[in-house]
Amino acid sequence: AVVDKASSVQESFRIAGVGFLYMPGVGNYDVEEARAKITLARRIGSKTLMVGMTSDQGLPFLDVAFAEGLLSGTYQMLSSESITANVAPHLIPVGFMNFAPVNKGDLYPLFEDMWTMLTVDDVYGAEAVSAYRLNLFEKPLSSAVLPVTEESFASTDTLPLFQSFIFDACYCFVLAANELLNEGVALVNISGEVLLNRVRVINFEGVSGAVAFDVNGDRAAAYDLVNLQPDGVVDIPAVFSAITGEITHIEGKQLYWMSGTTDWTIPDAFASCEPGFRKDSVGANATLMCIACDPGTISDGGTVTSCE
Repeated sequence: AVVDKASSVQESFRIAGVGFLYMPGVGNYDVEEARAKITLARRIGSKTLMVGMTSDQGLPFLDVAFAEGLLSGTYQMLSSESITANVAPHLIPVGFMNFAPVNKGDLYPLFEDMWTMLTVDDVYGAEAVSAYRLNLFEKPLSSAVLPVTEESFASTDTLPLFQSFIFDACYCFVLAANELLNEGVALVNISGEVLLNRVRVINFEGVSGAVAFDVNGDRAAAYDLVNLQPDGVVDIPAVFSAITGEITHIEGKQLYWMSGTTDWTIPDAFASCEPGFRKDSVGANATLMCIACDPGTISDGGTVTSCE
């Protein structure tokens, strides 16, 4: 979505990424590798950095980011849901932000009710096995790492975040097939491109929220903007919808920035350019974006619009 928006105003070159080497396992994290990539990211010239990585890489990355001054208030960090404020509360400052996929819509309470009505027999029972052909699974349910027990259905508290997405994904195919059947398409023909093309245009209210797909076939999801606020409070002051492409501010909420300010517009500290960059003076993002000085010229940064 970010790349698409930048491309729509012919400024996709502003969206630059730096790839981090995946370094799993205790003692395998290469601090110098991380430091070098942070240096590359700084050369892009933006003081707002979006971080996306797996959760096991989050803490070691934050250690290096802290040492390199990225958490000192001179940069604004926006992370995916894999790095949250509780990963390293001793490192992460007030104003830290992360996006988290919205996985509970208005219908989620109905899903909770249904879930708590289920029993083990609904999964392992002879009727369920016959109806859903569970005996044809490549690996039998009995070999599951976490076997189904009655406690599994006591509540939805222990369900993973993606559970409601899986439910809606399955329901999406059911709705698509049902529509095709009602249009007279034979069941034997509901597969492949026929089914996929109908899935692409499906639009319904699921347990995870509104379900629709973009032109690329990706789920047009919604994301909470999670914000670390004073006294360790974690709040959600805004929500982004990929369907509308807009961020909605939640009434009565405040947005804290890592510069220490509260406002709904980007603070001057993060709109100021680094030395060697200048403010753009043309285009849709004039005076907002920083661009590198041409070779052979330099600037002191800040709000200058030209390099000498």
